[in-house]
Amino acid sequence: MQETRPTREAVEALERKLRSKIEDPDYWRSLNPDSTITENPFSNPASPYPISNDEIAACVQHIQEEGYFQTSPVLPEEDTEKLTRCIRNVVDRGHDAGYAFVYDEFYQVMARLTNILSPVLGDGYQLVHDEFGAYYIPTEDSATGTKPHRDSLRTHTSVRRDRRPTLVNVWIPLTDATTLNSCIYAVPAHRDP
Repeated sequence: MQETRPTREAVEALERKLRSKIEDPDYWRSLNPDSTITENPFSNPASPYPISNDEIAACVQHIQEEGYFQTSPVLPEEDTEKLTRCIRNVVDRGHDAGYAFVYDEFYQVMARLTNILSPVLGDGYQLVHDEFGAYYIPTEDSATGTKPHRDSLRTHTSVRRDRRPTLVNVWIPLTDATTLNSCIYAVPAHRDP
């Protein structure tokens, strides 16, 4: 039996069809009807997530000493469930988890972290939208995430004199991730020349 290859025209037609589907907001709305897609996801930010002043002060001190910090869980369970469901629906349709960032809710979470990030980065900090990412790791023993890597863009200007950073990476687990079942580990700054 001879294998037949699609013509170049057929491949290009299929690519156009797929592109038109993923560029259509209604397609994404049908995947997650309880999520929103607007031109400006930051237009109506909710109030910041509650966190005590003592915990924020501890976070600032920890990042100055260790180069990272961790908060207690700040996202309400209904928010994490909605974001998790959204990512699963995107992945179940064969898309990369990062496509979930078409939905406003992911940006609104970041907007609600201002009371945590401003004391660390200073007022007027900026989010780098093209650096946003979402990962979906199946709950199977054989599943893996990314290869070991360094999430650092350290330059001579990335740490201020008071040892606060000028940039941070924010990782928000949407499931019960711990050091026993996840892949995130941080090397304290004083142990990383």
